[in-house]
Amino acid sequence: MRLISVVMGTKSMSKRFTETKKVLDYGFDYFELKQVIAAKSTPKGMESVPVKMGTKTEVPVLTEQAVSFLVPKGTDASQLSYQTNFVPEEVTAPFPAGTKAGTITYMYQIEGMDMIQEKTVNVLAAEELEKAGWFRLLFRSIWEVISGFFEFDKTSIICSWNSMVCVVDKTRDLIDNQSKRIHEAFPPIGNS
Repeated sequence: MRLISVVMGTKSMSKRFTETKKVLDYGFDYFELKQVIAAKSTPKGMESVPVKMGTKTEVPVLTEQAVSFLVPKGTDASQLSYQTNFVPEEVTAPFPAGTKAGTITYMYQIEGMDMIQEKTVNVLAAEELEKAGWFRLLFRSIWEVISGFFEFDKTSIICSWNSMVCVVDKTRDLIDNQSKRIHEAFPPIGNS
C-alpha cells in the first residue's frame, strides 16, 4: 500500500514533517489493501461468455489480474460486498486460450465515505476453441429456428451438440402440447 500526504498551512518544515507523520500513521494504522478477487479466477455470476461459430456455444472465462481495494484494517475480504459491471465482447471462433472476452469493473465503497473505488480488469477465455464444422453450424441454426418457433425457454432444455443429444426437462403436459403443435404443423404423410 502506498500513501501520499499533502500538508498545507504549517509555519515550519519540522511542523509539516510532524503533521505528515500523523496523517501517514493514521492511514497505515487504520487501512490496508485487501485482495477480493484473485488473478485467473472465475468471476461470480459470469462464468462464461457466448461464442459465435465455435464447437461450443459458450467458453468459460477468467480474470486477467487480481483486484484489491483499500479497506478498514481487520475487514474480512470474504465479507466485502462490491458491485460488478460485466461488458462481454463478441467472441468468434477459432481463438486461443487467453483471448480477451470482455471487461469486468468491480466497485467498492467504504461505509461512511463518499469515494467509490473502481477497478476494471480484462476477462479472458479460459480455453482455446476451434471453429465448428459446417454440419454442426447447420444443425445449430436449424435448432435455433425450431426452438424459436416453439418458444422453448433456455432453462428447460439442455442441448449438447457435441453428442447430438437433447434432454428436455419439461412437464408431460408441455411435451404433449408441443407434440400436438408439431403434428398440426406437419401432418404425417399418408393419413387422410
